Amino acid sequence: MKKLLITGASGFIGGFLVEKALERNFEVFVNLRKTSDRRYLQDNRINFLELSLNHQGDLVNELKTLKLEHGIFDYVIHNAGITKASRNSDFFQVNEGITKTLGDALMITQLVSKKFVFISSLAAAGPGNNDLDPINIDQEPCPVTAYGESKLAAERFLNSTKDFPYLILRPCAVFGPRDTELFTLFDLINKRLELYIGTDEQNLSFIYVKDLVDGILAAMGSKETGKTYFISDGKRYLIKEFVTAIKLAMNKKTIKIKVPVMLVSIVAYVQESIMGLFGKVPALNSEKMAELTSKNWVCDMEVFFSDVDFQPKYDLQTAVNETVAWYKKEKWI
Repeated sequence: MKKLLITGASGFIGGFLVEKALERNFEVFVNLRKTSDRRYLQDNRINFLELSLNHQGDLVNELKTLKLEHGIFDYVIHNAGITKASRNSDFFQVNEGITKTLGDALMITQLVSKKFVFISSLAAAGPGNNDLDPINIDQEPCPVTAYGESKLAAERFLNSTKDFPYLILRPCAVFGPRDTELFTLFDLINKRLELYIGTDEQNLSFIYVKDLVDGILAAMGSKETGKTYFISDGKRYLIKEFVTAIKLAMNKKTIKIKVPVMLVSIVAYVQESIMGLFGKVPALNSEKMAELTSKNWVCDMEVFFSDVDFQPKYDLQTAVNETVAWYKKEKWI
């Protein structure tokens, strides 16, 4: 049985990764803090670890002990990270810092034999041009958020390593059951509000979370190393197409409202200033505004589809229907 370590397992994507890996008969190890939410990690086959990802010396010693007890890992999927922070430095401390600490410790202990997969983000590349050409994996990255910059810094660390079998995966916008980020959009539509900031012509890539974890595991099992890939369902959507899919799934009619960018920017600034006093980050913030006002977030999937044996199973409407059904079952909407 092949051994797989997953970080960030208590998060939205991580929980589905664990479930799919168990389904495929991996011996799954997950790293969690004592305070981490385990509601979707109830399978008794899961091996729980509490590794010191912030302290390389401690982590090396912990990994040495782990190696003596369980042997080496075939694969590591590093999915831990943060998408919101009250200070830009926090993004780098976690998204770059932990990646470097873990990567160095794994190299020192020689604990991973086949592949280290880093879950980065399309935000590391930044948006595409206004001509709406798909973002090419080889183009010079130009992130527009501190989150994206921190993910790119982590990628650059991995690119600097030698003889380390890594892959970098950059998912686009991910949605599905348990997600709290895009849930805001579902919730607005449930309240019969169809809200656009500036325009309803924003071009996007999407991927359903169940397709995403299939793609991650397919890339992990491929022969490729030392490469960077985007992951999406391979299609281009206007934001209003995604909204229409949600409206159909909910059978809702909405009031369509276009809000000027300047007005939303002011609201975001005020919210961020007030909540920042309490160490909190609002859903609408300066980072989110930078993403919402970029017109082109469509990524080119040609290289990934060529290198990796993967094709998405879900069309947009089926995936949205399944997501809405889960939100209703759990009484989120």
